[in-house]
Amino acid sequence: MNAVGAVVLLIGAVLCVAIEDGELLGIVPMASGVMMLAVAKRRAKALELAKVKFDKGLPPPSRNALLESPPENLSPEVKEMLEKLARKPRH
Repeated sequence: MNAVGAVVLLIGAVLCVAIEDGELLGIVPMASGVMMLAVAKRRAKALELAKVKFDKGLPPPSRNALLESPPENLSPEVKEMLEKLARKPRH
């Protein structure tokens, strides 16, 4: 899709330059080419993120990880700080 987007973008640029008053004919392919390049970039990024693997020793992060109770093996200072944060009113 990258190659097709680049070709369509170049065709639009050539139409804008080559044809007198051809700006209107070139704008549509140029915009289409830019959109194709953006979609291809977003797809590549999504595929790259999908390949990320978690370490087998760690559980995958959960959406409510911050709402779960903290582990029991925390230091007293950290437990106190977490209690203070839990008591703090939210606005």
